[in-house]
Amino acid sequence: LPAIALACGSGWLIGADRLPKFRWRGMLLRISLALGMGLIVAVQLNPNMVGITFDANGLGDSHWRVAMLGMLVAATLASMILAASMWHAGECFGLVLSGVGRRGGFSGGLALAAFGLALGYGAWLSDWLGKQAYAEQTTTLLSAIKLGASGLDGSSVSRIQGNMDDISNESYLSTRSKLVQIRNSLPSSRFVYLVAMRADKSVFLVDAEDPKSDDFSPPGQLVTKNLVQWKDAFQGNSSLKGPYSDQWGVWFTAGVPVYDHDGDRVVAAIGVDYPARDWLRPLAARRLAAMGGTLSVACLLLTIFSFHLVSLENTRKLDLLALVARRTDNAVVITDVSGKIKWVNDGFTRISGYRLDEVLGKSPGSFLQLEGAPDPTQWLMSERVKAGQGFDTEVLNYGKSGKPYLIHIECQPLLDAGGEHIGFMAIERDVTNERRSARLLEAAAFISANLLSSRALDELWAGILTRIGASSGASRVGVYRGHLHPVSGEPVMSLISHWCQEGTAASGPAAQPTEMTFAECGLSRWHEELLAGREISGPASEFPPEERSYLESIGAASILAIPIQVTDTLWGF
Repeated sequence: LPAIALACGSGWLIGADRLPKFRWRGMLLRISLALGMGLIVAVQLNPNMVGITFDANGLGDSHWRVAMLGMLVAATLASMILAASMWHAGECFGLVLSGVGRRGGFSGGLALAAFGLALGYGAWLSDWLGKQAYAEQTTTLLSAIKLGASGLDGSSVSRIQGNMDDISNESYLSTRSKLVQIRNSLPSSRFVYLVAMRADKSVFLVDAEDPKSDDFSPPGQLVTKNLVQWKDAFQGNSSLKGPYSDQWGVWFTAGVPVYDHDGDRVVAAIGVDYPARDWLRPLAARRLAAMGGTLSVACLLLTIFSFHLVSLENTRKLDLLALVARRTDNAVVITDVSGKIKWVNDGFTRISGYRLDEVLGKSPGSFLQLEGAPDPTQWLMSERVKAGQGFDTEVLNYGKSGKPYLIHIECQPLLDAGGEHIGFMAIERDVTNERRSARLLEAAAFISANLLSSRALDELWAGILTRIGASSGASRVGVYRGHLHPVSGEPVMSLISHWCQEGTAASGPAAQPTEMTFAECGLSRWHEELLAGREISGPASEFPPEERSYLESIGAASILAIPIQVTDTLWGF
């Protein structure tokens, strides 16, 4: 009822803005529009429409059912057309949203409440219809199977022993014939069979499948699934369980007890397997029908509420953008037209070390770049700012602590609603590590091209290690050859060449013996990791005690050891 009332009110208010203002004609059209929108909601929310659609009452092609189906189609199309038109004419909703309460607050809340009510009702209706369909199908199926079970001779079933000798005896053949009849009377069923207890185990007695078929279950074959269901059936309870999956597919299985001639004792149980897809299709159809009608109404109400939210969206945009700018890891800088800083985010402070109050009104280049150092990139940025143009480049900056870092800058001019230039916004990303990694990859490529030969000159090694050290910023770099000791056979690492940064204490590889076993250094684990092609890295404090002792002896605060492999064999590291 609230949904219908809201639809009628919406039609009335929309008509006030869109329809002619003639006294009687405009009033008549507004009433028609209001009633029409109310009728759309009433038709689509009518629970009887589901039963009419799927002919639950057996009306067939009667005039009543055809007329109701036509109304449902017309209502669905009308609601879709109306919703689409309202998306392109949002000003109509201003009347709906502001005509009931101040700034549309009350009407927006009412629209949202009606939307929630429609969804809640639709969810309940869909669930209820699905359960009803399931109960109806289950009752119908179990009744049909019980009728077929009553035609089985309990004495004949009792005489079936549950072994391959049964296939040729009369009791088995007559029982199988009746199972085939039951299967033929249930067109959607796939497998029909008898299950019984033999030697305290659930086994197949009779299968309606052709014995020559690969799907045939021979007498005496153990039943391995749905054991609880068969236990219930042996106790006289009929049930439908599923879905279950096996090598033949996914099934719903019905189990019905078969009694002896006197009807006092359960001698077996009939099993009927239905494909899950066929069993669930009618249930899904009923639920989808309910959901479809409900969602049509819900979408109409949601459209109204969406236009209400549009009136609030613009006021939230700036706050949202500011929040994103504050929380992002990238630096965001907003300047005036001359390039003087007006605002920076927390990301800028994290990267450069400067707070907003320290840089307000300054040009970024005045404190982030070195004075007197000619740089074509700085000149390019300055010229683009003077011309009111954006740029995309990388430049070397220096933080508050004096630490250099490479920054990628994407700067765009800011324009107001009239197209006037009011400043710049720059998004800056620290790419120091990325570029360092790229240089390391270049160094690795250089190694690949020159190193992986069995003979490398000392001069070549010196050049390689110098390049790696300069690229990575490491204090010391050494290359070791891995091999087995000729006498003991233990893994040995032999220092081939090393490089030290200027001013570094000589406590590293150069101060150690040129050939040592991994074991005597406490690095047996390293040999295993390197053989597996895995690198070893981290601060020395995080290594095991025996490895940490070696690292401290060579003055290493942290280390990165990368295996060098030739044709999938460890050459060294």
